[in-house]
Amino acid sequence: MKKKLGLVLGGGGSLGAYEVGALKALNELGLKFDIVTGTSIGAINAFFVATNQIDKLIELWENITVEQVVKNSVNINAKLITKFSFKKAFKALRAFGRIKRANITPFKDLCKRNIDPNLIKDDTIKIGIVTTEFPSFKKRKIVLNEIPAELRLQYLHASSACFPIFPVEKIKDKHYVDGGYKDNMPVEFCFELGADEIILIDMGMPNVPRYEERLCSLPNVKRIQNKSTFKSIMDFEKETLEKNMKQGYLDALKCFGKYVGKKYYFIKENNIIEKENELVKRIIKRPRLFSLYLKNRKEKGNIIYFFVESLLNKIKANKLEVYKFNDAINLVKANFKKLRKKEKELLKLIEELYFI
Repeated sequence: MKKKLGLVLGGGGSLGAYEVGALKALNELGLKFDIVTGTSIGAINAFFVATNQIDKLIELWENITVEQVVKNSVNINAKLITKFSFKKAFKALRAFGRIKRANITPFKDLCKRNIDPNLIKDDTIKIGIVTTEFPSFKKRKIVLNEIPAELRLQYLHASSACFPIFPVEKIKDKHYVDGGYKDNMPVEFCFELGADEIILIDMGMPNVPRYEERLCSLPNVKRIQNKSTFKSIMDFEKETLEKNMKQGYLDALKCFGKYVGKKYYFIKENNIIEKENELVKRIIKRPRLFSLYLKNRKEKGNIIYFFVESLLNKIKANKLEVYKFNDAINLVKANFKKLRKKEKELLKLIEELYFI
């Protein structure tokens, strides 16, 4: 019997762009899913996956703005904090400060225009989403295929009711808030719906509960994980969204072995890897470089690339580029003055082994 492949999409507001970049890569790799579960923005993205509308989802994220999410608002990002403006701060407080006045009509209109609940048919990929009852804070699991079409969009809004930024969502006589309060990465739900293997897209939200972390670490769960510094969930700046999408795309390809590296992305070159044992032998004989070896020896992957990463990191090289080994070394050489003695010694060793 064919194993059923599940997809889990976590919540994270505007970080959903990272998810979409990863979905683009998975689509290019030809992966097909039998089950999709999602929470919050992950629930909305899940709808487009299940209804085979990845291209439409990408287009939506490429063009979305904060004005299409919350009326009379501004992006909550580093610029707002570092370049403080009373006018912008007041605007943000006015939009987000009081639940009863937060106006997410633009977001609901955007969803209404682009989400057709009737596209979910009997033969559609099974879609499970999570929301949270309010004020009891009980987890509620919904299978969209099993509820009336007229309630599907409402429950998508219930899953993504990012309280207290977004208002509470009312359906019939019950109230709901974001599913992330109880289960931001619904891996267990995906297994319950029949998945044998799972691909999880983890946007790197902080404070993951232990039980959830254990589920995410199971051998039949392949985890595409955003390991960069946590960013705002309400930053819809075009440049930020583009970077998040690109990182998600590259992280997904790295997860499937198309690239190697930890914080950077390298094209894997076998002729480079063949010499790494010799490089390690030379490094451990140099007291100044031995600590660098100790720091990286337990990392999964080819250690040569971790050494090169330490050089790229020192010169603050772009982390969203894909590097060939030679190109990375040439970039470091072009920024030689930025290196300390230790890095210069490492660069010399690499040059001696690979270029002489």
